[in-house]
Amino acid sequence: MTCSSIYYARFLSILYSDVRIQENKRSYPRGDFAQDVFAELVKFAQKECKEMVIGIGSIVDAPTAALFIQLGANFIVGPLFNPDVAKLCNRRLIPYSPGCGTVTEIGVAQKYGCDLCKIFPAGNVGGLSFVKAVLASMPWSMIMVGGRTNRRKSQCLDQIRRNLRRNVLQPFPGRCY
Repeated sequence: MTCSSIYYARFLSILYSDVRIQENKRSYPRGDFAQDVFAELVKFAQKECKEMVIGIGSIVDAPTAALFIQLGANFIVGPLFNPDVAKLCNRRLIPYSPGCGTVTEIGVAQKYGCDLCKIFPAGNVGGLSFVKAVLASMPWSMIMVGGRTNRRKSQCLDQIRRNLRRNVLQPFPGRCY
């Protein structure tokens, strides 16, 4: 099975579910030609599922963000905040969700127009207690948690339910934060 066929299989599993948004990590498939696989996936999605929203993650610099925007990314996610990526995305009207590990980083990201900030790595910066503290002092914030912690499946499901009640996005329900 080739890298792109693995990607198509993953895409098709999402397509036949109720999910209509997908973040593709730049680091998977790994290598210098990840953009070629992404371009194929975007073309496939435009043909097979026009309502699918496809974005790219693990973006750390503006040139890489520009490349994937040109290839059809509908949103950009990063493990860190980069003001150059924020400016580029704002100019192109592409949502940018940077990884933030402090309240200051969240505030600066919001100043640069990032509506949705990803707390990353959530497990290392306090998890839901950190998110709760941020939302208590900055209730206008929209938070997405990212990064893993080790918890049992039952704890994960309970946490997902609590997150949904708090309007905290959890993009990968199989992961615990």
